[in-house]
Amino acid sequence: MKKDKTIEAQISFLHRLDPRTKLLLTIFFTIIVFIINTLISSAALMLFFITICIAAGLPFKKIFAKWKFLIFLISLILLLHSLSFNKYGFFILEGLMQGIMVCCRILTIFILMPMLTLTTDTGRLARGITKLGINYKSAFIITSTLNIIPSLSDSMQQCINARRLRDVNAFKKIFIFSRFKEYSIIAVPVLINAFRRSTLLALAMDSRAFGAYKKRTWIQTVKYSKLDYFVYIAAFIFSVFIIVLNFLF
Repeated sequence: MKKDKTIEAQISFLHRLDPRTKLLLTIFFTIIVFIINTLISSAALMLFFITICIAAGLPFKKIFAKWKFLIFLISLILLLHSLSFNKYGFFILEGLMQGIMVCCRILTIFILMPMLTLTTDTGRLARGITKLGINYKSAFIITSTLNIIPSLSDSMQQCINARRLRDVNAFKKIFIFSRFKEYSIIAVPVLINAFRRSTLLALAMDSRAFGAYKKRTWIQTVKYSKLDYFVYIAAFIFSVFIIVLNFLF
């Protein structure tokens, strides 16, 4: 299975954490993101995870790989919130602040998942999921789903590069309809490539009798360390602080 270069190149405190710790805390803080509803608490939570990413040395180019789409989404949210709070259609401070709060929540969600996927090998993640009591078949489905998005992204980029080599510059045009037309053209080869990969994966699973036994052995082991317990305690304290901050301001 293909490993991420970020996982191999760096060993930070995030990389050393047990996969169960990262998975449970990702789910936990995703819930926290939807619980808080003030600008200060949302901004504090976003800055906290940005600081962790910097400390762990995670590349922001991979975290915000779709930065153009993200900028467009943030701009649209700020515009809609600014206009929706005024019956005359003018920008007002209350709507702008509400839009910034929503943007902070979106950015936090964008950061959370890469913190898990960029620091955890898929094999260890699957083992961690089974340690939580989930069937290994379900663990395989979860890890395979996480691998689908980068795979489709790579296939699409290859098709775009192939079109550019044939002097097709629709992706550089300003008009968005020209880009949509071009994406509809490359969607067919991307889907065909995905079907081929899924067929090869199914053949590989059948040849290895995947699912023939209720239990399976694992070459990799996962074990809680003192760092994991410390992170659990720190996450609990910080979540209480964020919730209190949310109610105070």
